Amino acid sequence: EIWISLDDMPTQTLDIGIFSENTRAGVYDDLIIHDYLSSILGRTVRLIRQIVETNRHEHADNPTNRIAFANEAQYLLISVPTLKQLQQKLVHKYAEAPIHSKFSMAPYPSYEWLIERFRPNFVVDGPFEALQEHQWTQLTIPFKNKVERFTKTRICARCSLICVNKKTLKIETEPLKTLFDYRKVKGKIEFGILLSRHDVNEGYVLPNSTMHVT
Repeated sequence: EIWISLDDMPTQTLDIGIFSENTRAGVYDDLIIHDYLSSILGRTVRLIRQIVETNRHEHADNPTNRIAFANEAQYLLISVPTLKQLQQKLVHKYAEAPIHSKFSMAPYPSYEWLIERFRPNFVVDGPFEALQEHQWTQLTIPFKNKVERFTKTRICARCSLICVNKKTLKIETEPLKTLFDYRKVKGKIEFGILLSRHDVNEGYVLPNSTMHVT
């Protein structure tokens, strides 16, 4: 294991590309860190970190909100009912699949594996229907003596990255194939919502926090 203090900021900078954008990042100059991570991943890598010069913003609909190394927005939210609906569709679809099918639900008995695939910052649950979060516009989460406010920027368009099995690193056909059947909207597969945070306060949103939506 390697421990790196959050106060230990990189002293060097590096030009990097994130999808179609170029920006700068801080890069740690400790060869022990690079060698350790490279040995684990099986390829030469360097550890970088967001710095002041990492000047990226959300797309045109929110040009003032800064993001670090994320693709489109600061946060992604998906609800448990939405994930359970997708899980049920997958289970039903492959219940009668032939043994030689390229995909099997046997390793995925519950919806939790979908959280790993979609990588949301927030997973919320409550007495509401699947995909209802797509209709939300404003969200607030109490945090200590403050209230964290979030605004939906858009619905998230999904790509083939959700098909990568993180344990085997193999690309599977699901869940993108099934999403294509019922979540394709104007050529995009929509699933989950992207959020912007109004007041960037230090601290964390605690698990099991109560969220208010409008």
